[in-house]
Order: sequence, then C-alpha cells, then structure tokens
Amino acid sequence: MTSTVSRRIDLGIRLVVLTAALVIPIVFFLKAYEAFQMPKSVVLCVTGTIALVLMIARGGPIRSRTLFAAALFLAGTIPSMLNTPLLAASLERFWELASFAVLLVAAESTGIPVIKLLAVVLAAHFLVTVYGAIQYLDLDWINWTSFGERRVYSTSGNPDFLAAQTSFLLPVIVCLYAAIRGGVARPLLVICFLFSLPSLFYTQARGAFLGFTASLASLGWLAHRYVYRLTPRQLLKWSVSSLGAFLVILLLLPTGRVFIERFGELAHPTTCASVQIRLFYWYSSWLMGIESHTVGSGIGAFHLSGARTQGEMQQIWNRRWPNAANWVSPHLELYAHNDYAHLFAEIGPVGLGLFLWIMVCLLAGARAGLAGLAPARTRDRWMLIGLLAGAVSFYVNCMTNFPLKVVSNAHTFFSCMALGLLSCGPFAVRGFPLRRNTAVTVLTALAGLYLSGRACTMLAASVYLKTGHQFLLYSNEYSAKGDARTAASLADLSFKRFDSSERLRPFHTDAILVFYYRGKARQNRGEIDAAIADFTRSIDTFRHFPEGFQARGTARLARYMQMAEKRPGDSAKAAMELAAASADLEYSYFLNPKDPSTCFYLGAVRRLQGRPADAIPFMRDAIRYSLDRIPDANYGLALSYLETGRTAEGREVLESLLTRAPGQTPAAGLLARLKAGKLPRTAAFRSR
Repeated sequence: MTSTVSRRIDLGIRLVVLTAALVIPIVFFLKAYEAFQMPKSVVLCVTGTIALVLMIARGGPIRSRTLFAAALFLAGTIPSMLNTPLLAASLERFWELASFAVLLVAAESTGIPVIKLLAVVLAAHFLVTVYGAIQYLDLDWINWTSFGERRVYSTSGNPDFLAAQTSFLLPVIVCLYAAIRGGVARPLLVICFLFSLPSLFYTQARGAFLGFTASLASLGWLAHRYVYRLTPRQLLKWSVSSLGAFLVILLLLPTGRVFIERFGELAHPTTCASVQIRLFYWYSSWLMGIESHTVGSGIGAFHLSGARTQGEMQQIWNRRWPNAANWVSPHLELYAHNDYAHLFAEIGPVGLGLFLWIMVCLLAGARAGLAGLAPARTRDRWMLIGLLAGAVSFYVNCMTNFPLKVVSNAHTFFSCMALGLLSCGPFAVRGFPLRRNTAVTVLTALAGLYLSGRACTMLAASVYLKTGHQFLLYSNEYSAKGDARTAASLADLSFKRFDSSERLRPFHTDAILVFYYRGKARQNRGEIDAAIADFTRSIDTFRHFPEGFQARGTARLARYMQMAEKRPGDSAKAAMELAAASADLEYSYFLNPKDPSTCFYLGAVRRLQGRPADAIPFMRDAIRYSLDRIPDANYGLALSYLETGRTAEGREVLESLLTRAPGQTPAAGLLARLKAGKLPRTAAFRSR
C-alpha cells in the first residue's frame, strides 16, 4: 500500500514538473499590470510549492546531484536581506529561486528522463515561436502588449526575453536532430527549428544574437572534438561556409538588414544610448556591491536599492563624462542588464562567487561527462553537446542581458536543461533522507495551500491595479472634455479597484503603485490631505521612490497655495508646508535630476521662497529635459529673470514663448506691461 501511494505521489510530482515546463513559457495575462513576468512567476511559485509539498508527503530519500549546491546558494542570499530596502521584494525573489531548485530536484528525484523534459520544453517553445510568427505577420488577434519597431515578443512580453530563450534552445534542437534516427521526432524538430530561428531576427536582440553566435562556435568545436574529428582544413572550411551562409541570410532578410544596422550603432559607443545606459547600470551595480559590505544590497532589490545609487551616478557621469551623461538618466530600472553585475549588487561577492562556482561546475561536469561517454552512446553525446552549447549561450547572454532574472529563461535553463547537463557528469547522486510524518505533511500541505493562494491573490491584485489605472486614465480624459459626471463615475470605479488591490496585498512593485495612483486620483478630485497620505504610504513602502516624492511635494505645494489664499495670516504654518514640499522635491531631484516636472516644481518653490536666482537653473533644466513642452517653465523662467533684475533676458523669453505659443494669456499680459514700462515688483506663481 505504501509503495503504491509513493508511486502515485511520484507521478504527481512528475506531472507538476512537466506542467511547469509547458506552462511557464506560454502563460501571459492580458489584464495583469506587470504582464511580462508576473503570471509566469505565479505559475513558477505555485508549481514549485506543490512539488515541495508532494516530496515531503512522499517521504523517503531525495536522490539528487544538485540539492546541496542549490541549498548553499540559497543560504548565500539570506545575509543580503539584512540590507534590503524592502523585505517583501527579497522574499518574492527568494521564492522564485527556491522554486527553480525544487523543480530541478523533483525532476532528479523522481527520475524524469531528460529527453522527455526537453521534449516538453521544446513543445512549449514551438508554441511561443508560432505566436511570434503570427505577430510578425500582423495577424495577432490578441495584441496583449506592444514593443514598437515590429520587434516580436510573443508570450514573453519583451523581445530580449524571447530571443534569449531561443538562443540557448536552438543548439539543443540541432543536436537532438543529429541524435535521433527515424520516427516522427526528426520532422517535428525541423518544424520547431524553422519557427525558432527567425525569431532571433524578429526580436532584433543583439545580446541574444551574440549568445547564439557563441553557442554555434562551441557547438562546432564540440562536434569536431567528440564526433567528427575534422582536420584543421576541414574545420576552417565548414566554419567559413557556415558564417557565409549566415551572413547571406542576414542580408536577404529585411529584418536582418535592420539587425546589422543595430550592431552598427555600437561603433560609436559614446553616442550610443544602449551602450551608455548599460555602462551606467553596471557602474551603479559596482557601487551597490562595494557599499553593501560583501553581503549585497538585498536579493531581488536591485531596482529598489539602485534608485538612490543612480542619483549618485548621474552626478559622477556629469563630472567625469559630460558628453556621455546626455544619454543616461536615473529611473526605476528592474535589471542591471548583466546578471553578474546584478548579482554582485544584490548578494555581494560571496553570493556571486557561489553562483559562478555552480556555473563552472555545470560546464566542467558536462564536459567531463562528454569526454567519458562510450563511443556507442551517440545519442547521449549529441544531446550533451547541444546542452553544453546552449549553456554557453546562456552564460554569454548573462553578460549583456538578464536571463537569470527572467522567469521563463531561468526556469528553462536551471530546472530543465541543467538536468541533462548533470546526467552524464562525474557528480555523484546523493540520497538525502526524508522521513514521512503525518503531522509534518499536514502542516506542509496547509502552508503550501496558503502560499499558492497567496500567489494567486497577488496576481488578482495586479488585475485590480491595472483596471483601476485604466479607469483613472479614462476619468482624466473625460474631465479634460468637460464631462464631469462621467469623469467622477470613472474615478469612483478606479477607487474601488485600488481598494480591492490593496486588500489582496499585491506584489511589492504593485503595492507601491496602488498608493501612488490612488493618491493621484485623490489629488485630481481636490482631496489634497488624503492624496498626501497615500503618497506617504507609497514612500513608506519604498523609501527611494522618486515619483512618490515628486507627487507628495507637488501635493504639499498645492496645499501651501490653498493655505496662502484661505489663511494668509498663518504664515508660519504655510512656510513649514512650503519647506516640506521643497524637501520632497529636492530628494526626488536627487533620485532623478533629469525629470522635467521635478525641475519645474522645484524652480517654482524657489521663487515662492524668495530665491528667484536659484529658480533659474531649475527652470532651464525643465525646458531642456521636456524638449520645451512645459510652457509654464518658460513663463517661470521669465519671472525669475525679472525678479532678479535681468529684464532684457526675461522679455526675450516671453517674446520667444509667444512666438511659439501665442495663446499664453499671462505671458502676453506680462509682456504688454513690460513694453509699457510697468515692471512688476512681484510675480505670483500660478500653477495650471
């Protein structure tokens, strides 16, 4: 009876592992606010949790090559949580990393054949690339997101994510074709290859293309070394022919020619935004890792810790590389665009060292296993060559992109491909005893049920957040059209959605936005005090949120204006409110000195504080960074000039503004008074 139960549980674990391999690459959610990653993360965490519960319920020894290494790496991430700016973010990322390890250990322990797991992975990728081809042909009936430039994203939500996964699965497809003889598998692999290869060009992802090129080179060398044993002349001939054929394909395809042009941008690194922005991220990552005292700034918290560091980085860039500084700007970036730099920032040199040790062991072990295979095991040899070449592509991708941070990419590699890399290696299978205990099983099942439900409610909260934000945008549109009744009705609907999202306790990034957007909605309705309270909660959730500080600063500025109009005698309290607005805007400016709205409002505050000379550079920056799309910034600059006695410059700004936008009534009135020789003694700031 016990053995029958164990076999059934083993079957359940295998189904969970195979379900994850099939569903994670293809799942996406139309109404999720962060649709790129969140639905995939939910499926990963739920399947990982279920697999763990089933393994504990089964009891018996867990047979695995990777359990110790995975546990050591996870333990290495825990000290970083001492520095995390938001524990919820670190726990969410830890849950993802643990799920990768659990699914791999579950596949090992239950003896899932490598070929079966790879077949499911490739079946999922086939569906993904078919959908990508539909998008490229403009036949997509869903249009669930957009990336522009006809760069295909399929179910991944981002072209780079799709291209990365394709780059390390293509060598597997090629080598499985060489390994399998006869049957229907080979035609299916050909079809899969024909849909997968074009996606490298549809996506136009340079980092993934470099990874794919590296995988082709390693595949050719491994095939030569362990299968064909070509002479140097034959090897050169095949290499040149393959490269020539590849270049011809690039030149013939319209997307291929665009792709070549994208690589041509790299010839001018100082003026290439992509290069400079990546250098900006990497330098920020270096500073974060150095300043965190070896343990890192917090696993899963790069974007949270990086917000403050990027503010410092902008100042360094402006001083050291002023030309390159024009191409960079601090913002809430989720990825360092280099997994090694990203890990160094999040978990420090110790955590990064553990990760690199695991990666080297995977490569070295697979290479040793390949060398030790008997000549008769041709199928295993080809499969291992494909997996090794795919691993090379993954490692190269990690240098210019972030496959480790992308749920689908990391799951495919660590939970699926790693099983094959380890299958023939020298690493011993160890048995880790696990006794079956009814009480422990029940408690684990309840915990697993709670965690799975928690993940699903977090996704539901994201749906409420997105629909609430959409209602808010529609409300603003109708308000601009003068339809106050419809605008108010839509605003009420947005409040209900935001409240529902808050009750469901969403993912940390969504929790920040729930309070932020609800504060914006309240500010639009004139509920200034309630808006400030929501912006404060957003900042309390993430203490380096530039948009939150800017919004609270502008709300406090609006409250100051109300106090100045309604209670002009209470100057002390009004001055305190203005000082608080100034402090919020100053910190927002430090976090992102290139935001035009922050510059404009900070300049306005300086004028209200009686410091018009200090307002001038802020107004200039507001004009510069907004590409002169804030008319009030020109008006504020003119007033600042007039208040500092620079009448000619103020008049010149007003004349230029009225030439471009003749409908600016306050500017026209002020210019008329200037021409009449009536120089205003003071100029009150008016926000529109």
